[in-house]
Amino acid sequence: MTLVQRRQSTHDKPQRSVTSSQAQAQVPEAELRQAQAQQAVQRHTLRPVTAQRQAAQAPLQAATLDRQEVQRVQVQRQALADQLDALPQVEAAPLQREAQPLPTKPQTPGDWVTVMRHQAEQVEGKALDSRQYAQFTALQRQVAQTLAQGFRTDRGPTQARYDTYGEHLATLQRHEISAPVSRVVLGMVPAGERVALQRAIDTAAQRYEAETQQRATAEQRTSLQRQLAELDAEATQPVLQRIQARRGAGNPSPKPFNATSNRG
Repeated sequence: MTLVQRRQSTHDKPQRSVTSSQAQAQVPEAELRQAQAQQAVQRHTLRPVTAQRQAAQAPLQAATLDRQEVQRVQVQRQALADQLDALPQVEAAPLQREAQPLPTKPQTPGDWVTVMRHQAEQVEGKALDSRQYAQFTALQRQVAQTLAQGFRTDRGPTQARYDTYGEHLATLQRHEISAPVSRVVLGMVPAGERVALQRAIDTAAQRYEAETQQRATAEQRTSLQRQLAELDAEATQPVLQRIQARRGAGNPSPKPFNATSNRG
């Protein structure tokens, strides 16, 4: 029997060589991608820490300032609202007394009271020379004598007389320099009428004090309401604009806000 050796196929070797070439081409490509990824990671990790921190902190600080600004407005508004609620309620508008014109030639007791009050306000806190002091004390005596004589000679209704002169003397008592005149007049009236006149003085003084308190309360209420309105108007403005307005024109605004604003 004759053995015939099988002929090796000519297709096997080339096929193996093609498979090997593909494997050799795939390995460098995978390694290249891995190398590129490693380089990207290294570039990020090698970035200066300060720059990373600044890039992260700017928006965080801006958000913090925004939150603080909102809280500031809320706290101030609540404080103003509490002050408004604490004010006493005034049923009627406070009486506005018209300033009496200064008489050039005083005739009535009321005229002399007006002149005395005006002079007391003029000399308050001033050093008077001998001539000025003599003129002022002469005016005090003149006013005291005029009021005492007017009270004794007044023939009107008794209570109306007490009320009128009680108001005159209470007006003088509202200024510490003219107050002594009121005490002198009270000592010059008949002893039997001093108690009634003193009662009228106290009533007028209490009324003046109540009017003063009402005016002060009304002014304070108006001021608080105006501040509330300004705060509400401020709350509608952007935070950066509020901060710049408080710092004044030309002053720099916070860096975090500038950074975030520039980024848009």
